[in-house]
Amino acid sequence: LHFPSQLQIGMRTSVMCTVIDGDSPFEFLWFKDGRQLNSKDSIKIEKANDFTSFLTITTLDVGSVGNYTCRASNAAGYDEKYAILNMKV
Repeated sequence: LHFPSQLQIGMRTSVMCTVIDGDSPFEFLWFKDGRQLNSKDSIKIEKANDFTSFLTITTLDVGSVGNYTCRASNAAGYDEKYAILNMKV
């Protein structure tokens, strides 16, 4: 996972989580600072296909800064990747 650098308040951003190995079906969960995220307001979560999920923040604000985690799981277990979102003030 990786957020673009030079983000500012009012911009939008998206990050992609892709599983490159393992057996489907996969379930994707997104977290911010340890709390599970759901699609609402400026947060959009979309499953593009069996192996890919997108997290989009449509309008960044000061509350958007934090540690974002994607958890991909299947019958065998789960794996997590994280990215830190910072903004230029």
